[in-house]
Amino acid sequence: MKFVLSRQNVYDYLIEHGICNPDQKKSHIEHVEAKNFNLLVTLPEGRKLLVKQEKFNPQGETAGEFFAEWRIFKLLQTFPELDHWRVFLPELLFDD
Repeated sequence: MKFVLSRQNVYDYLIEHGICNPDQKKSHIEHVEAKNFNLLVTLPEGRKLLVKQEKFNPQGETAGEFFAEWRIFKLLQTFPELDHWRVFLPELLFDD
């Protein structure tokens, strides 16, 4: 069974993966309308996290578009001489 993120479970998901601290107060969470399922999490200190999940089709599969994004980050890790391009990309904290 696929894990589907929601406004109700995103904070626990971020804590489970070590991205947020459990002692932080509940953050402000809002849905951001886009092609994918996006939640903007604003932490108490003002830091913002965009949590993205590809939408599932009726068969429970995704199109695999995030795989291409992940490959860009892997390319930058593999070739440090391309690191100057990193400023044009959002920071990828976690991918699963």
